Amino acid sequence: MKSKKISFTNSLSNLEFVRTEIISFLKGFCSDKILNRIVLSIDEAISNCIEHGFKEGEISEIDLEMNIDEKLAKFILVDSGIEFDPTKKESLDIDKHLEIGEDGGVGIHIFQKIMKVEYERINNKNSLSLSKNLRDENE
Repeated sequence: MKSKKISFTNSLSNLEFVRTEIISFLKGFCSDKILNRIVLSIDEAISNCIEHGFKEGEISEIDLEMNIDEKLAKFILVDSGIEFDPTKKESLDIDKHLEIGEDGGVGIHIFQKIMKVEYERINNKNSLSLSKNLRDENE
């Protein structure tokens, strides 16, 4: 198993750094299709955390633990932001959402469709686990 942990502050300007780290970490372990889906999912999860998880101007650190073996990639995001469990969010009807022209609200839907999502609140921190089977192109 290969593992790596990175930390960054809760600024959207850090998303490019995180994407680069994920791509470098996953290179050679999965197809480009799966790699792109994982990057999109984690990007959406981190963006939601940064945009909605902290008070205006609050600077905080976010940790991303990355683990991979031949079959599974698992990413664990840990932050000290506002408690929020995305697994309790109702599934989004994307067609209806687009039809009525609602802005936003699709990030959680994206990573729930692509990844297996688990959430825990541990020691006043959010712990969001996103896992992806590396062998199933249809997931």
